[in-house]
Amino acid sequence: MNTRATLLAAKKGQAKRPITSMPKGRAAATDKAAAPTFPARRGYAPQLDSATVADLPFTQGGEFGEPLRRWAPAEVEDYGQAYLLGMEYAAHLMQFKKDNPGIACINMLGHIVADMDFKDKGAAKGCIVGFFVQIERAMLAAAQAVDVFKDLDAATAHLRPEHAPTKRGGKHDRAT
Repeated sequence: MNTRATLLAAKKGQAKRPITSMPKGRAAATDKAAAPTFPARRGYAPQLDSATVADLPFTQGGEFGEPLRRWAPAEVEDYGQAYLLGMEYAAHLMQFKKDNPGIACINMLGHIVADMDFKDKGAAKGCIVGFFVQIERAMLAAAQAVDVFKDLDAATAHLRPEHAPTKRGGKHDRAT
């Protein structure tokens, strides 16, 4: 069995951690609602053949030609617990990105969002809200560590008009 297959098998049987606290202002789950569990925390360093989004705990499919659902969270009946689970999922995504910087700019977040059901008004909405709250928290921390506009300029310098290709021999040629 190759390393990727071993990791996927471990993902399916991974240890889970119970959710132990609620976001402020939310009522605790009733005795009838089963508390969901967090996926085991782990790194996503490419010690395997290659790391993919299918390795994340909130995805489903992607094996042997099966379509990949990039947002398939565990079902949770309580909004507060779903909120915490969403925050945990965001942390997994961020750890994945941190461990795999070579695949950092492939619109992964956009593909995840495209699979989300924003019409769901039930407890599952808490998972989406918690996911984005945790991403916003990390975004704030990252923004405080850099000059965001200098970072933007560095990231997009190769896309600026002075670097854009032009017609040869015409008035639009770059000055040499």
